[in-house]
Amino acid sequence: MISIIVPLYNKSSVVARTLASISAQTYTDWEALIMDDASTDDSLQAARKWIQTSAHPEKFRLIALGKNGGVAGARNRGMEEARGRYLAFLDADDIWLPQKLERTLSFLQEKEAAFVYT
Repeated sequence: MISIIVPLYNKSSVVARTLASISAQTYTDWEALIMDDASTDDSLQAARKWIQTSAHPEKFRLIALGKNGGVAGARNRGMEEARGRYLAFLDADDIWLPQKLERTLSFLQEKEAAFVYT
């Protein structure tokens, strides 16, 4: 399984697009950890609404951090919560093409690489 960690801070206008790009992945053995870093806008609510209406809400975990710790803090906490063998990071205002995880995992296994950065 791949654990996808998404630090979220004040991105309510774009977070649905980001989550949709995760949901559209051709590789399906993943979990997504949405780490709300004490957003001051309605990012947490926007993410929750999208997740609840998604095809696979059970694959998403929305974790509200009580205090803003910055992107590094959100990623580190996400790593602590992750259940997957592999980690992937996606910023809340970015999107992935549908084969991103499939191609990344294939490369990791084919090359016996320790990590891949794109």
